[in-house]
Amino acid sequence: MRCKGFRVTWDATLGRVRVRIPSRCIAHGDYGAIKVQAIAEIGRDADFAPKTPKGNWGWTDWVSRG
Repeated sequence: MRCKGFRVTWDATLGRVRVRIPSRCIAHGDYGAIKVQAIAEIGRDADFAPKTPKGNWGWTDWVSRG
């Protein structure tokens, strides 16, 4: 994604990635709450989040703007 202010910060020690997406980057800021999924790939290895109790790829709860 190319959008001014979009940032991704990896923390290998904690096994965490933090993503910042300014509201203007999604539908020019014209949206309400969203649900999120994430996938990270290195070569053939892929990790995804969140996972359901059965280990499948799930969705987060609704996240409000701000």
